[in-house]
Amino acid sequence: MAKRYARKLIGPQIELVPMCPKCRGSIYWSMYGGREGQRAGAYCSNNASATRVIIDPDNMITCQWEGYVVRNKNGAVDVFSIDGCAVPHKVVRYKRPAK
Repeated sequence: MAKRYARKLIGPQIELVPMCPKCRGSIYWSMYGGREGQRAGAYCSNNASATRVIIDPDNMITCQWEGYVVRNKNGAVDVFSIDGCAVPHKVVRYKRPAK
């Protein structure tokens, strides 16, 4: 089984970020503890329970995906669907500030 990362730096300007398997939206979660094996709920950023500003209600995207996150022994967070399958990741490119 491949190792999964919630956020992993894979280069100076590229990061792997978990995405919703249904609509490719961001995944939101809150976990307050750092113990291995701790679990918390997760949901899609397009879910009705997500806090967001609705600018154009006619073109609003809604998604009902929900899952959970688990803290692994390295301190990172693994994201899973309710059925236990790992979620896919998308590549995010950004420019780091100059040092």
